[in-house]
Amino acid sequence: MCIRSHGCICHHLEKVIKQDNKKELKAIFDTTYIDELYDFLLDSYRLLQIEENYKFAASMNKLVKTYLLEKSPKSINVQNEQVKKDFMDLYDEKLDDLQAAKRLLHEKLTLLIQDVQHLAYQNLSHIDSFRDCLEKVDKSNAVALEDKKAHNRRGCTIL
Repeated sequence: MCIRSHGCICHHLEKVIKQDNKKELKAIFDTTYIDELYDFLLDSYRLLQIEENYKFAASMNKLVKTYLLEKSPKSINVQNEQVKKDFMDLYDEKLDDLQAAKRLLHEKLTLLIQDVQHLAYQNLSHIDSFRDCLEKVDKSNAVALEDKKAHNRRGCTIL
C-alpha cells in the first residue's frame, strides 16, 4: 500500500470494503478466487472496532481459527510471512489473556491488515471494475473535502 500519495487510490480499499453493501467488490474478489482476503479484511475491520473485552477475545479467536491457521477453512495468503508470524507469535503468547494484550494485538493486526490489503491490491489492480470501485470513493472523498472547505470558508470573518 502507498502512504496516501495524491495520485494513488490503493488506500481506499478499507473504506470500499466497509461500504460494499451491494457486494460489488465482493463479487470481484470472488471471480479472482481471493474471496477469503475480502472476508478476512471485513472481519478484521469489524474486530478493530470492538470495545468490549469479552467480545474482542471471542472475535479474535474466531478470526485466527477461520483465516490464520494452516488448516483453517479460509486460510489466507499474505504478502509478508513475517508479519503473519509476528501476529501469531503474539497471539499464542497472550492466548490466555487476550484482553490484556488488546493494544498490542491491535497493532500487529493492523500491520497484518495492511499486508493483506497490499496483496489484494496487487492481485486486483489490473481489473477495471476494481479500480472503478476505488475511484468512486476517491471522488466522494474529494467532494466531501471541498464541501468541508467551503463550509469552513463561510465562517471566515476576515474583512
